[in-house]
Amino acid sequence: MGHPLAAIIPIDKLTPARMVATQRFLRHIKGQRPAAATKLNPRIVNTLRALDGHLSGASYRVIAECIFGRSRVSAEPWKTSSIRDATIRLVRSGVVLMRGGYRKFLRK
Repeated sequence: MGHPLAAIIPIDKLTPARMVATQRFLRHIKGQRPAAATKLNPRIVNTLRALDGHLSGASYRVIAECIFGRSRVSAEPWKTSSIRDATIRLVRSGVVLMRGGYRKFLRK
């Protein structure tokens, strides 16, 4: 940290999140370990994993195998599988988040 830095944090509903992000950044540039993160919602994690697979061109079946496991996916016929439906919903949710829906999520 040879040069002075400044952070401007707007005062609004997202101020607490911005402050946490600023603190994490400061720890990073000082070479310190990040503070313990709060546990992420598993649905959000799986939504982002599904979106990543979708954007990489993976099929719904491959995405489902990565998220739910190959044995669960192959346990029932794919076309009528509830896991197939859940995977499609995860991908759709991910696309909504990517297209700006994350703003609504952050307001909660």
